[in-house]
Amino acid sequence: MDLVPNNVGSAAIALKPPHPHAAVLMADLLLGPDGQKVLEKFYYGSATKSRPFKRWRPEQGLTTEKYEKEIDHWEKLLKQVGRE
Repeated sequence: MDLVPNNVGSAAIALKPPHPHAAVLMADLLLGPDGQKVLEKFYYGSATKSRPFKRWRPEQGLTTEKYEKEIDHWEKLLKQVGRE
């Protein structure tokens, strides 16, 4: 399985899952209030809960062009690290 960069409060769905509608429903659950409670209960953290530290969002304030360049950079780096 390839590494997939992702941001705070997001969910990823595998390409061509065996049950695509169930995968979308699962992502919807995880991002909703009930799913966030479950994640918090099992110590996975919650993107919606306030934290005592400042969150760093590296993409904040970037133009679309710069954001796409950053994505390309990180994807190349993750593929390189994943092969080692």
